[in-house]
Amino acid sequence: MHLALGSLRIMLKDKIKTNVIELINSNQFLLSTYHWYSRIRRWEWESKKKGAEIIAYRIDQSGLTTLNSTLSVKPSSRLPDSVVMDKDEYTFFDENFDCSLPGLYRFVSLGNENRQHVVLDCKDSVASALYLSLLSVRGNRDQITTPSRQAKIAIQRFLSVTCWQNSFFVHRILEEQGIFSRVVSSHTAEVLNSYNDGHVLIEVFSSKLRKHVLVDVDKKAIFVDTEPLSLFELSKNIYLGKDFSMESISNVAMTDWNGFCESGNGFSYGFIEQALSHDSEYIKKCIERICQVPMILSSGQVYVCAWDRALAQRLSEIDSSWTILSADEYSERFYNDRRS
Repeated sequence: MHLALGSLRIMLKDKIKTNVIELINSNQFLLSTYHWYSRIRRWEWESKKKGAEIIAYRIDQSGLTTLNSTLSVKPSSRLPDSVVMDKDEYTFFDENFDCSLPGLYRFVSLGNENRQHVVLDCKDSVASALYLSLLSVRGNRDQITTPSRQAKIAIQRFLSVTCWQNSFFVHRILEEQGIFSRVVSSHTAEVLNSYNDGHVLIEVFSSKLRKHVLVDVDKKAIFVDTEPLSLFELSKNIYLGKDFSMESISNVAMTDWNGFCESGNGFSYGFIEQALSHDSEYIKKCIERICQVPMILSSGQVYVCAWDRALAQRLSEIDSSWTILSADEYSERFYNDRRS
């Protein structure tokens, strides 16, 4: 339904654009006026472009660092057309910037252009996934766009998608760069409310820790109990009532407050989203609800982990098509790979 509505909007937009162009071309006065307007706007843009202030910064696990332009002894590279860029020195509006460290880089020419790119950390898959998570905000205005279109959007502004679209977006980029990741899901065992009953995240494999590590690209965070946790370990902690901490790469709630709406009636989720993400404690409470049961799709089948018999019965009532495994069976099937 969402895809059909999206396609209809695009068709109507193209039709209106075509009709306007035909109207202008058929009327000499309108055509002349349009040409003069275009020249004036172009002159204004070029004038603004020449005097625009340039702001550049990098975000990594240490925080935000403002970048100063550098004097280059060699020609600098132009910013690429892809989200991921190599370590190098790049030119943005005739100013050069050193982008040799891993992290998320943003470049702003005030009033003209925004760009953001990521330099991945080949030695730290967890950090790389977190950097890629910063390309987006939680919303749904870009939900129906294609993966290639989403990648182009993310270069110029925040991509506005929900957790499952964001997880697949980051997963695809990591795979393209030869970094292992997999999309995982979770579900609540509590009474369903139709809104925050589950979650979609990714796991990467940490060669340093020799284990799968959960990365919440929607919340821009990992979860820790002595060491970073996998989804299986996080859900087990929640089941046992064992505490854990949430370590976020962003101290700002990254939500598209006015861009998270029902396509049918325009209902805005902004108010409820602020309640659920007011601060780290509220986000943690949300995680404790939606990540109670680990799930994974494998070979077309959804596998879920039941911590006890009562939960197994509850899960079968929620969805009888799920394949329910015990904790030992689930761990052996999906977490026995140490990738030695």
